[in-house]
Amino acid sequence: MKRIKFLAFAAATFLTVSSVLYFNSCKTDPCKNVVCNNGGVCADGNCSCASGYEDATCSTAWVTKYVANWKGTDVCTSGTYNWNGAISKSSTNPVVFYITNMGGLGTSAQFSCTLSSTSTFTIDAQTQNGYTIMSGGGSISTDGTKITSNYIVKDAAGARDTCTTSTIIKQ
Repeated sequence: MKRIKFLAFAAATFLTVSSVLYFNSCKTDPCKNVVCNNGGVCADGNCSCASGYEDATCSTAWVTKYVANWKGTDVCTSGTYNWNGAISKSSTNPVVFYITNMGGLGTSAQFSCTLSSTSTFTIDAQTQNGYTIMSGGGSISTDGTKITSNYIVKDAAGARDTCTTSTIIKQ
């Protein structure tokens, strides 16, 4: 009787394990043919992108959609400044971009900014053309056509100016 119970238990165990192996062997890996670039990781057939990248295969840097010539108006405590500039991307970091001539502070001034998400950024503390950005940040519209920002800038003489970029539009 013990032997029959043991054989029945062994047979049931064998059938259970065999069934699990058989049915699981038919499932295909949803990530088998998915390529995720730039540090992206596949999960259930979809790429989860590393910070700074987007699209189905993590091939596009966030900043790419903002690279263009821009026209801006900065309203500062010292006055209103209209300016033309450009946004260019870093060749080494997908979340870093540069705004040339921000606030009309000079066409050779290239202020570094860092994206913290696809649409928000900080203006890094830095000195360009005798102007020091003390702090700042902003956002970019989801369609990539308008930027707003706030920053504090100090000139070479030490005078501080608080500015709000009321309009920056893609040209």
